[in-house]
Amino acid sequence: GPGWRSIVYLMGCNFRCRWCSSPQTFEQHPVLMTFGNLEKYPHRAAACCKRGAVSVSGRKSNTDRSLCSDCTSMECAAFCIDGSREVAGYTTTVEDVLSEVGEFKKFSRNYGATLSGGEPTLQWNFYIELLKGFKSCGCNTAVETNGSSVNLVESAEWVDLFIIDIKHIDDAKHVELTGCSNANVLSNVRELAKRSHTVWVRIPLIPGINDGENLSETARFLKSINNGNLSVEILGYHRLGEYKWEAVGKEYPMKDTAQPSERDVANARGVFRDQGINVIVT
Repeated sequence: GPGWRSIVYLMGCNFRCRWCSSPQTFEQHPVLMTFGNLEKYPHRAAACCKRGAVSVSGRKSNTDRSLCSDCTSMECAAFCIDGSREVAGYTTTVEDVLSEVGEFKKFSRNYGATLSGGEPTLQWNFYIELLKGFKSCGCNTAVETNGSSVNLVESAEWVDLFIIDIKHIDDAKHVELTGCSNANVLSNVRELAKRSHTVWVRIPLIPGINDGENLSETARFLKSINNGNLSVEILGYHRLGEYKWEAVGKEYPMKDTAQPSERDVANARGVFRDQGINVIVT
C-alpha cells in the first residue's frame, strides 16, 4: 500500500500456491518453524519436548511433526536460545493490534495499515473489526487478498485499497496451481471495478506457467472492466521463500522453475500498458 504503514499478517489460507513465499501461514494456528543451519543445542530442544517429538541424531535434532501438530505450548521453541526454532502465529485481539499500530501512527498523520496473510478474509469477524478499528483511528486501509471470499465486496466500506492477485485467468489452470477456482476472484475484481473502487491487481509472473497468452487474456479481461480505477503490478517469481518450506517440514515444489529476467517482467508490463491499463512498478 501507499506511504508509511504497518502490515498485519493473519494466519490461514485456502489457496495452496506452489510458489508461495509464506507457507507458514497456510494453517489458522501457530506453526513450528525449524532452521537446522542455526542449531547449536539439539539436546536442549529434545529435553524441552514433553511429547517425545524431538530426537537427536549426531549434532542435529529431528522433529516428528505428527506428534507435535496440535501442540499448544511449543516449548521446544519457547526455550530455544540459538534461533533454530520459532513459532509463526499467535493469538491476539483487535484492541492489541490497534494499540501496537497506533504507536507508529504518531509519526505520520497519513499513516496506513494493510491486512495481509495468509488470506485475511478467512478470519472474517476479526478482519472486519480490525478494518473498522483502523478507519476509526484515521488510518488509510489496504487489504492484500487472493480475492476468493464471497463476502469480499461487503468489506469495501472500510477498505481504501484492495490488492488482489490474479494467479491465472483460466479456471482449470487456476485450480491446478492453487487448489481453488478463480470464479470468485474475477467476480470480485469485476464488481469492485464496477463500483469504481481502487484496485491493484497483482500478477505473479512465473515462466512457463502463467506467462504468454495468459497475460494477454488477463489484460483483455481487465480492459473490459476498467473504469480508470484498476492498476496492475507484475511480481516476478522468486525463490526467497524456499527455505520456509523446509522450515515447516514441506518440500518446495518449484525447485526446477526458472526466475523471470528483468526483460521478461518489462515485457509483461507492456502487455497491460498496451491495453491502456496503469502499471505499477516496484
